[in-house]
This record gives sequence, structure tokens and C-alpha cells, in this order.
Amino acid sequence: MAPRRTACRWSSKAVSGWQWEAVHEGEWVPVGTNKTLAVRLDDPGSIFDHLDVLANDVLLDSTGFWFVDWTPEAAGDYTMRAQAYDRFGNHYDTEPVTLRSAVLRHPEVRFLSPPPMARFAAGDPVTFSVRATGPDSVITNLSLYRYSQPQAASAGAALDYTWTGLPPGEHRFTAVVMDDKGLTGEARVRIVVDAPWTAEL
Repeated sequence: MAPRRTACRWSSKAVSGWQWEAVHEGEWVPVGTNKTLAVRLDDPGSIFDHLDVLANDVLLDSTGFWFVDWTPEAAGDYTMRAQAYDRFGNHYDTEPVTLRSAVLRHPEVRFLSPPPMARFAAGDPVTFSVRATGPDSVITNLSLYRYSQPQAASAGAALDYTWTGLPPGEHRFTAVVMDDKGLTGEARVRIVVDAPWTAEL
């Protein structure tokens, strides 16, 4: 038998502390995307028997674990409730939480400049101009990374940044956008900074 998920935590003398684990009021779950509905409770006497999870008062699953996987098939609001039952027939209810589902499209981001594989002389400033769009959402963050290191960020859909003094060589930059539903998008560009020219004697 597979081990029980550690989303539950046991720390008191009776079943208590019954609450959702990483399930938040108003959270967006895109249609067709899996969401794990986990709970946390305290049960030092190991009297837990099974868990029922309901969406809009319709039973999704009854399980001996402390979580179920749910994939919304249609857009709409879903009121989720979980009930834990012990071996004596008692049950313990979570507070209801509403999850929202829709067909969501990820935000898009693109570099206006520099163009891919643009070349710059050593010491020349490199101007980055990045724009993002959210077809179904509001852009909340736009960040520029050199490899994995953050370099600049904006709270809106536009980011303009000038870098002076990039070392010679090839450099990879990534723009990452996030919207108000937590969805992300990326764009990448590579540029080359030439080594300083030196005259031979």
C-alpha cells in the first residue's frame, strides 16, 4: 500500500486543526489543469478513516488519503468542501473555499530590442526594450534575467533597461512575465559583445 501523503500533520490528542493545505480562496485553476486538493489535520490517535471532497456539493472522491486530484472540465466557480471521517463515524468539515476555473491563456512577452544575435563593441551600452501582453489578464511583473541572474524588473507590461559594461562574449537574456492569475510567459535573446580591438605593433 502506498504511504499516506504528508500534507497532514499529527500533533495533538484528538482530531483537530482541520484545514485546507495550499488551497486558497479565489484561486484560479485553468480548465483541463490538475489541482491537488490536500488537507491538514492533527490525529495523534490515528483514528482517521477516510476523506470526502465535494465540489458544488457533488462528491469528487472518497479516499483513505488526505488529498484528491481534481481537473475542472468547464469554466465556472466551484465551492470546495472536505469532510474527514474517523473510525467511529464522526466527521470534521473544512471551511468552504471557492476555486475559479476558466480557459486561460498565458501572457506573452517579446524583445523589441536588441535583435537576436546583435553584436556590440566592447563598452557600448546595450538597450533592452521588452513588452508584455495578457490576453485574459493583467500583467503584474516583468523581469529581465542574464542567464539565471535577475537584472531589472517592472510592475507593468513594459520594461526598458540600459546595460553598460557587459564583458566580451556571448550573453543570453530571458524576459519573464507574470499575470494576476499566476500564469507566466518567457522570451529569450542572445547577443554578442566583441572583444576590444588592439592594434598589432
